[in-house]
Amino acid sequence: MILGKKIQKESFNSEYKEFCLQHVSCMYNKNEISIILSSGKLCDDYNSLIYQSLQHYFFNFIPKYISSYLNANTFGDIFIGIDDSGEITGIPILNNINHNIIYGLYYKCISDLIQFNDIYNYISISIIPLNIDKTLINNILFDKLTSNYKSKFNKKISEYDNYYKLKNKWLNSIASYEKKINYLLNKQYFRKELIIFINDNNEQLSISTKYNLNSFLNSSQILYYVHEDKNNINTITYWACKYKDYILNELLKTRPRKPNVPIRIHPKLIFMRTTPLRLHFINNNANIKYFIIKIHVKKYEGNQTCYYKYPFSDKLNYKIRRINNASQPFCSNF
Repeated sequence: MILGKKIQKESFNSEYKEFCLQHVSCMYNKNEISIILSSGKLCDDYNSLIYQSLQHYFFNFIPKYISSYLNANTFGDIFIGIDDSGEITGIPILNNINHNIIYGLYYKCISDLIQFNDIYNYISISIIPLNIDKTLINNILFDKLTSNYKSKFNKKISEYDNYYKLKNKWLNSIASYEKKINYLLNKQYFRKELIIFINDNNEQLSISTKYNLNSFLNSSQILYYVHEDKNNINTITYWACKYKDYILNELLKTRPRKPNVPIRIHPKLIFMRTTPLRLHFINNNANIKYFIIKIHVKKYEGNQTCYYKYPFSDKLNYKIRRINNASQPFCSNF
């Protein structure tokens, strides 16, 4: 079998699972993943992640599909390393495959999670090495994913830079009006703005009062906050307090919003899906190999029902292989 080659699509008697990495964060941090994606170079501990990921497939998928074939009284083949369209996507490994680890996962999942007498008489496992033909694979999807991520990431950085600049400017504006009235009354910018505010909101003021207020504000005289004048419309204290409240409320309305730039594709997700990375890894790792796992289920013609469990659960589950109205295979509860 050849990596990247298309075979027949998934059918009633064949179940395909594309291999993807699981529990990546337990092995690599964000920086390490970014370095691997950039260089394409893998370390020997990558194999440990492969076997941990295979454990996820054996324990969470294989028992269900074995059970569904046995209960349907039909034969079936379950493949890990082929996608739903029938492309042989493979399972990567550095140097040699450790068959003992894979057989150990296989036997443990069967003995712990499947309830069926003489189960081993009806199932078998094959580890199939793949030949590599680089003309059948490419970096198109990998390049597209990385380009999309970089574009979104750069956009996010740019928008956040602009946001923090606007926010700092906004905070400075807020701070300039949160001072005590005594301080503000003797600042030139505040006096000029206060004159305009009074002139625009002076319907209740007499001409003489308006003239006196403007005169005080245009002078170089030091002005003071007078608590007793806070509610007296004819005083500078009243208008200073009113304008301060007004301008702070207006500034609150202009608070910059934190940008929302969702990045649905990021290095971890790109790294988890091994299929788009095949050519990139092959070109940068002379010792990389690919294989698939096939589990064959023989036809069972008896009346015994096969049940299965999920890890860390005692609940027995039932599935049977069916075909839906769209001629697609699935596992049914009845």
